[in-house]
Amino acid sequence: MLSYAGVSVLQPTAELLAWGRRHLDWSWATEWTARAFPGARLTHLGQYGLWQRPPVEIGRLYWPWGAARFGHCHVLATQGQLDAIRAAGANQDAALPLTVSDGVRAVSPALHLLPPRPLTGVPGAGQAWLLPLVDLRYRWWFRAGDLSADGATTTWADLFGQIGDALGATLEVDDVPAIYPPPDNSLTLHYEALPLVLDAAAASVGMRVVVGTDGEAVEVIGPTTALNRTAGNLATSDLARLAGAGGQMALAAP
Repeated sequence: MLSYAGVSVLQPTAELLAWGRRHLDWSWATEWTARAFPGARLTHLGQYGLWQRPPVEIGRLYWPWGAARFGHCHVLATQGQLDAIRAAGANQDAALPLTVSDGVRAVSPALHLLPPRPLTGVPGAGQAWLLPLVDLRYRWWFRAGDLSADGATTTWADLFGQIGDALGATLEVDDVPAIYPPPDNSLTLHYEALPLVLDAAAASVGMRVVVGTDGEAVEVIGPTTALNRTAGNLATSDLARLAGAGGQMALAAP
């Protein structure tokens, strides 16, 4: 089952997926635009560079780690389905649940609806729409703030707190091992791209940014937390059922 804002949308059948591969030119999907250069004032920070675009499939939820990349899903809807989704309050400011379920387990991240795109020239009830859905990290690219780092007084907890405040998000951060020195003065930044800064700060202490599959919880975790969660997922997942599904992860029960 695939639904958004409580409204069932078109299911990605084999025929629908084949149609999408044949007729949809993803080069015009602006939400895929990638930043290849961090900016003149961020060249001193380590960054992951230009990410390769993942394969695009209608109805496939893509959920990366990191702050610079964002979770997204493209779904197809009829005119009536889109009208119902809009009536439920879906827009770029409201995060509503996208529910992906196999009938046994389900995941329902909160996603924002970007402007829908018409796919056919048939007006009214015969119109079909492409709905781009993105998680909160997409909106982080449009936020900015002042960050202050003084190696003598600023801790990593202080810096992550400043970044979280600028993003409008509460960051749950693992304890930074004492082997890492405090934040360098070069992390004093003014109105730069915060997703790149957050990823660089996390990498500086051997951590990564992850967003929970609810689309709301934001964490900066180290290898110990990651290994423990991986072990827990492997212990509780149905490996036979999940084989080839993109990862061995235990989703929440519906």
